[in-house]
Amino acid sequence: MENKGTTLFNLGENYLQLVGKIEENEGILTPELEEQLDSMFDSIIAKQDGYLILQKKFDKKIEEAKEYIGMLQGVVKTHEYHQKRLKDRMLNFMQKTGITDLEGLMGRVKLMKSKKVPDWVTVEHVPEKYKKTDIVVSLKKSELKKALEEGTKIGDIELEENEYVRIFEKRKPNS
Repeated sequence: MENKGTTLFNLGENYLQLVGKIEENEGILTPELEEQLDSMFDSIIAKQDGYLILQKKFDKKIEEAKEYIGMLQGVVKTHEYHQKRLKDRMLNFMQKTGITDLEGLMGRVKLMKSKKVPDWVTVEHVPEKYKKTDIVVSLKKSELKKALEEGTKIGDIELEENEYVRIFEKRKPNS
């Protein structure tokens, strides 16, 4: 049996066909079928190893992207800082000179005023009528799972079973 293509899907199809041939042969593993089975497992293992290599490459790319994001966040903070400094300079100039409105070729700068509650004010400083209560309700998933596993009936909730792949890397021998 030829291993058509090298996709994992095709290898799976080929494997199932080979298992079917072994079953048709009443489970007797002839030298030819054994050779095909060995070849099949070699191909599957080679494909798996290729996938593991790709997983490592993706891990590295993810880490590089995270580092790049961190660097870009630093760049954004730097630009925001410089922008704030420029606004502060304009504000200081306008406060010092008493000029409240400047119109130029690029746009207009106007000294504005607003009021806000001071940053030091917290809920402990104000009467109840000025407080807002946020109620957040969430599930205790681990307790719910445990109760369901122990057979407790909770409405029509049933645990879902999920399958996933976990990759175990071979440990490199100590040199």
